[in-house]
Amino acid sequence: MTGIRLSSLNSGYHSSSDSWQQFLSCWLKKQDELSSDFNFIKLNNVPDEDKIPANHIEQWKYVAVAIPKSLSDFYRAYFSLGGEFLSISDKEEVGIYSPDEVLHLRDFDPELLASYQLFPIESEDEQYYRYGIAQDGSDGRYSYVKEAIVLGKYGYSSYELILMYPSSRTEDGEVEVAILSHAYEYRTPSFAEMMRQLSMLFLSDPELLPPYSQQVLKGTCADIIKPKDAWWE
Repeated sequence: MTGIRLSSLNSGYHSSSDSWQQFLSCWLKKQDELSSDFNFIKLNNVPDEDKIPANHIEQWKYVAVAIPKSLSDFYRAYFSLGGEFLSISDKEEVGIYSPDEVLHLRDFDPELLASYQLFPIESEDEQYYRYGIAQDGSDGRYSYVKEAIVLGKYGYSSYELILMYPSSRTEDGEVEVAILSHAYEYRTPSFAEMMRQLSMLFLSDPELLPPYSQQVLKGTCADIIKPKDAWWE
């Protein structure tokens, strides 16, 4: 789909924290079967449900941006499973940063942001608003990157970040999420879709980074939180 802004499209997200628990449990089971040291999802002791910090699920401490539903549902499920978050000081591991430590990219890594400013890309709508396998990883928008929020890391290199672009939202309030690699950016219309993609990355040991088509994700753990009426392939 080209020439249409994300703000006029629905993300298709219709899951709940219960669905996320099932998705994460499936991921953990498959992860254990692989016996891999490259684990994105990690567990600590399961906390008391009454002690799950609701304020961490609804609003970040250092970022004045509302948390979209797919991410708040993930936080709630991950807390309830005893999920282990990364500390913001840990930039050499993979995982999701603790919600009470989430920062803007400009505060997290000002040097990385400055490198984007040297050769700023500002793709036109027709090129930028493509998702799934139709997306070109060389497209991007510095105007979005400079306001980006760092959610986590999917690789060990300092630039292999998971970013959320609060300036780019769907009609139903989800927020565009991207992963960065060297001279490459892959974007999804929601945090949920990015986690579906990352589950494939970590569980199938593929040679290539996302995108994986909706057909490839079919029948995997990703199906548990699949979008309704996905308009991207």
